[in-house]
Order: sequence, then structure tokens, then C-alpha cells
Amino acid sequence: DVIIEKLGRRHRAGSNLVAVNADGTLKWLFPAADWVDSSPAIGPDGTIHVGSWDNNLYAVRPDGTEKWRFTADDNISTSPAIAADGTVYLGSRDVKLYALTAAGALKWSFDTRDTIEASPVLAADGTVYVGTNGGRLFAITRDGTERWRYPAATQTALAAIASTAAVRADGSIVFGSGSNALYALRADGTLLWRSTLGDATDASPLVTDDAIYVGAADKRLYAFNSTVAPLATDWAQFRRDGRRTAWQPMGAVAAT
Repeated sequence: DVIIEKLGRRHRAGSNLVAVNADGTLKWLFPAADWVDSSPAIGPDGTIHVGSWDNNLYAVRPDGTEKWRFTADDNISTSPAIAADGTVYLGSRDVKLYALTAAGALKWSFDTRDTIEASPVLAADGTVYVGTNGGRLFAITRDGTERWRYPAATQTALAAIASTAAVRADGSIVFGSGSNALYALRADGTLLWRSTLGDATDASPLVTDDAIYVGAADKRLYAFNSTVAPLATDWAQFRRDGRRTAWQPMGAVAAT
């Protein structure tokens, strides 16, 4: 067993992706040119994907060697979402959501017009959900076209959405915002409910079979009752599933 982690600026060794053996010994270290603030995601073939403040998404082989890199126009602090077909989705501070092939080629990009610090997640039909610092959650089809945004373009935006959304089994989407609230939207982008928090949140909600958990800047952890289970397909929550495995086995369903 190998543990894949990141080391940021505070480490004198620099900005690195690190693999540690189960006994705590170093397996390998992969250097980036700037801070690594992105949690790694593992694709169906074992490739590890991680973003950096050097504007690159790195694809690293299980032995720690570089497989490929994709360069955005600004830093990548979000964590990738990987579909069962190997497509890699990522957001950047250059305001774009990207879809890449498993080989690192650009499939499409979508301009949200605001920086992206929330990680993308995937619905059962392949819809990609991502929040922006401009206070809108976008629903993008698998071919890169906009399905909807919340709030709509004609409505006042929320405060920044740095909270990675979570998709539930009924297709609803749960996310937090700087507006001191936790939101749930229907799959068509209409508001299902809104629950007030004591302060802003950029935490990613954890959805279980009977609850939703989220932390906020008021130093509290909130638990909300829920009768809807998490979605068990592709990459429906931060780091894929409720166990935060960040690994996408080909064609398999997510753990709950």
C-alpha cells in the first residue's frame, strides 16, 4: 500500500508530490515548480494527477516519473475529478474549467468568467458541477456546453463558492458558500432548500446515507439530517466518494 500526499511551500524541500509506503518510509518524491495546493486524484490506470501553482496539472506514473503535463493560464489549486472513461476535469484560477483526455490532450474548456477554487464533481449523466469565486455554481454537459448556472445570470450572485459540491442519489447537488449557508439544488438547477450557517464556508460537504456534514468559519461542524444517500457513480464528491479515496477504478461505482 502506498499513501500519496502533497507538500507545499512551508516545506524546505520545496513543492512536491510525495508517495509514502505503508510503514511511513519515503517511496518517491515528484517535484513541481511551485506550491502544490491540489489534492491528488488517481485514474483508472493508476496515474496520479495533481495541480500546482506553477499552472500545471501533472500526470505522474505510479513509479513517480512524469507521464505528461497540461499547462493552464493560471495556478491550479483545485483537485481533479476523473470519470470512469479516464476523462480528467479540472478548474483553474484562469477562470476556465478544462476537460482532458487520459493522455492529457485538451477536449474542451469552458469560460466561467470567475476564478475557480472549488473542485469539479460529476453527476450520473456526466454533467460536471463546479462553483466559482464569482458566486455561481455551473452545470456543464460532458461536451462542454452550459446546462445552467445558479443563481441565473439575471439574478444576484452568491458570495464566493469555494466549496466543492456533492451529488446525491436523487441528482440533487449540495454545496456551501461565503453567503453563510448550505444550499441544495435540484438537477435542473432550481433551489431545493437553503440552511443558514453561522459563518461562511469553503468546506466540502460530506454526504452519507442519513446526514450531511460541513464545517464553517465559525469553528463549528454542522450535521444536517438527510434521507437521500450519496450518488454512487463516477466522482460525486470531493476526492470522489464518502471515503475520500480519490481513486477511479474503471467502470466501478463510488464507495459510500
